[in-house]
Amino acid sequence: MLSDSEKQLCLLLTGAWLEVLRDLMACIGTPHRIVIGGSLMRGEEQDRIDFLAQARNRALEPLWLSAAALSDPSAAARGGLAKEMAAWDIFSARDTSNTMWHAQKIVFFNDVYFCAQDVFRLLQHKADMACGMDFDRPKIDGLPHPEQRRMFGWYLWHKYAVPRAIGRFLGRSGLITKHWRLDPDIQAAFQAKSTMGFYDTWVARCCSQADSEACCRDSDGNLFLKDPPYVTDPYSLQRIALGLPFPVKCCWNGLVVMSAAPFSQHNLRVRMHKEGECAASECSLVCNDLQRMGYRNIIVDPGVRQAYDAVDAKDLYNNVSVKGLPFATWGEVQAAKAIDWSLVPHRPFTQCCGLPEGHNMIEFDKDCFWDNFMYPNYTAKRPT
Repeated sequence: MLSDSEKQLCLLLTGAWLEVLRDLMACIGTPHRIVIGGSLMRGEEQDRIDFLAQARNRALEPLWLSAAALSDPSAAARGGLAKEMAAWDIFSARDTSNTMWHAQKIVFFNDVYFCAQDVFRLLQHKADMACGMDFDRPKIDGLPHPEQRRMFGWYLWHKYAVPRAIGRFLGRSGLITKHWRLDPDIQAAFQAKSTMGFYDTWVARCCSQADSEACCRDSDGNLFLKDPPYVTDPYSLQRIALGLPFPVKCCWNGLVVMSAAPFSQHNLRVRMHKEGECAASECSLVCNDLQRMGYRNIIVDPGVRQAYDAVDAKDLYNNVSVKGLPFATWGEVQAAKAIDWSLVPHRPFTQCCGLPEGHNMIEFDKDCFWDNFMYPNYTAKRPT
């Protein structure tokens, strides 16, 4: 855990590197907007998902501005465009009022470790949405309390030969186990011993094969599994066993590439749920909106892998601690059969795991249910 001074240093270094990036973008004449120390803050009573959607939309503002300018070239001549670009802090090395761009793809990444080659690989897919797979190792303080007590007893037994019954008894003291689990050496040892599991189970959803006999409502839109084989439908299982991209109902997974057309041409916005709609992540609702609009080719490429920790990322790129997930090179992906979308029918059902009001965590064994996300059509109710 970083101290306040270390966090401040990280912010300063991040700002310095972003300044360098800004200079590089200007040198090559690339329109850009880089915001350092922005003013967007979450309101005291603002819903967490609403704030995250607002932040993502703020990042997309130049996309909509460029689309508006390209559809109405006279806007630049009238001078209004330059004012809007200045207000939104959009810069270019060339004439600001004339340099516009037509975006074909949108890239979003979360607080993950990734490589440039990961982004390039996702950009090459001819899909409406393409994601990698994100992984993490379980943390001690994230385990259920009975499991923490069991591990504490195991630790005392192996380290000090304390009988396990006594260790479990001592583990009932919250103060003792808290001190133990926060010890950096204990955390490092636990991390080294753990294997990585798939992370974004809240958003990622499987597809199902087109078999009217074997497939029913409750086999479509399933949650991903944290451990191998990660997905449940036969077609995806065949492809993931070869390390090949496979179709999904939804994904984000720390790194996502999307078609810009729904946003620039059809006014799609990232949003929180509407009244009566599944209280899902803003990322899940993007998937639902895309499918309602006919953008249904959504894939996961298991050859693109992200982690949230530097140690995990190093192991991930060395193919350590990830079970049941062979790596296929881009050449192997190109040589293999493409996804057969005739085996991926569009069904309107998916598992909704809504975030209860006032909560910050999902209880997957209590908060999930099957939902027809096509009806009502909440996408049609979005503001214009």
